Amino acid sequence: MLASLEAQLVTLYEEKEEWSTSSNTPDESLTALYEDKQRLSARTVADLRSSVDSFSAQLAEFYEEREQRGAAAGVGSSAELLVSLQSFEAQLHALYDERAREPFGHGEAVEMVRSLEAQVVALLDERNDLAEQVARAAHDVSNAKRRARELVNAVVDQSFA
Repeated sequence: MLASLEAQLVTLYEEKEEWSTSSNTPDESLTALYEDKQRLSARTVADLRSSVDSFSAQLAEFYEEREQRGAAAGVGSSAELLVSLQSFEAQLHALYDERAREPFGHGEAVEMVRSLEAQVVALLDERNDLAEQVARAAHDVSNAKRRARELVNAVVDQSFA
């Protein structure tokens, strides 16, 4: 932050020198500088909105796919969910990195990113729940196999007795 303030101070001194040597009046230079900053700000906001819209569209697609597959989720869909979550996390981190480099703060973009982050957390929780269900199902299958072997062995033993 200190480096940014120093850079701004250097820029102001350079602009002051330009004003004193140029034929433009300070008011014209200030107006031009203000217009440049407005264009940059509008472009930055548009870029952020574009990124957030892209994330929202991907999230909507993800929800549609999940609803189409239905509530019965198997091991394969759990792996797909993990890949999707990792992709969302990577995109979220990329957006945070891009946002950290931008000098302009925009509250609604930050709020949308926080909302997406909350959705990613919810999806992670859901993935963990699915993993627990798969583990319980595997344990139940193992118990059923053991019990079936015991019953088959009991039938075989009775047939020889």
